[in-house]
Amino acid sequence: MGLLIRLLVLGLLGATLIGVVQARPDFLGIGALSETQEYIARMAQRREALSRRAELIQQRSDAKQVIIRELLDDKLTLLQAARRFKDLNETPITCQDNYRLRYPGWSDGEKVCRQVLAWLDLDLAGLPPDQGKALSHRYEQELREHLESHDGVVVLPE
Repeated sequence: MGLLIRLLVLGLLGATLIGVVQARPDFLGIGALSETQEYIARMAQRREALSRRAELIQQRSDAKQVIIRELLDDKLTLLQAARRFKDLNETPITCQDNYRLRYPGWSDGEKVCRQVLAWLDLDLAGLPPDQGKALSHRYEQELREHLESHDGVVVLPE
């Protein structure tokens, strides 16, 4: 008989608990669980978006390294390299490089030339100092001459 009473009491408690949960899902944190699942889903979407952005930035960085190598191999002029950097910087529109804020200059063309020079200096750091300074000076001189011959404005090739 004791077992029957225990089962009856457990059944009543179970039925009461089910009724409470149906009436108030937040009683056992079920509503909070749903909110937590939604939060986890939003964070997963955010992580995926950040991952795509990081991948794009890495691809852009790799492409800029190739451009610097082509500049040093005399396959590109400073202005041609700057044009390619500018195109990379501005694509896609949802993930643009903010070079305009980081590099000095009177025009976007000059700012992107200074960005190329900064990347070049990083690459030249591995060379003997005299050789690195000579190459850096060469490209800075190219920029100065262009500015002087174009009334202080950098005109990038198309």
